Amino acid sequence: MEISLRPGEALRIENEDGSIMTVFAPPGAALWEIRVAARELALFDERLLTDIGLGPNAGNSFATRIHCYRQQELRRIAMSQQGLL
Repeated sequence: MEISLRPGEALRIENEDGSIMTVFAPPGAALWEIRVAARELALFDERLLTDIGLGPNAGNSFATRIHCYRQQELRRIAMSQQGLL
């Protein structure tokens, strides 16, 4: 996924657990292209991802990868809670 920021614009994504991702394009800079990895976005709340068009039913490959990473992390957590890791 790529997001374009014009000089002086900021992108801030805040999750309910308090985790925040912020990117700021300084004034006077050229257009910034930000590439966000699916694994990083998978850490955010599913409702937030749905709100920005990246929920599990979004119908694009990037959203599908995010959902797969979310599922892998949930399985990992469940296995570690059961002492299987």
